[in-house]
Amino acid sequence: MLAVLDRGAYRFPVWQFDPQGEDGLLPGLPDVLDALEPQQPFAKLVWLRRPNPTLEGREPTELLRDHEIEPVVDAAHAAAELP
Repeated sequence: MLAVLDRGAYRFPVWQFDPQGEDGLLPGLPDVLDALEPQQPFAKLVWLRRPNPTLEGREPTELLRDHEIEPVVDAAHAAAELP
């Protein structure tokens, strides 16, 4: 699960939750968050919500909702290696 510190309080973006999901989260989200290490939480949030050229211009969260997890994890590993 992703939490971002905002004005002294942790915020949990609602888009990451899926009540139909196995663990209540967007499918594959824990794997993607792990792959994005050591990026900071806010950088992870931005990466997950922006259209990504590696993913044909789609947002990573969109692919996760469609259960297309592997390409998002691969793109996350590549992004984590960037300075």
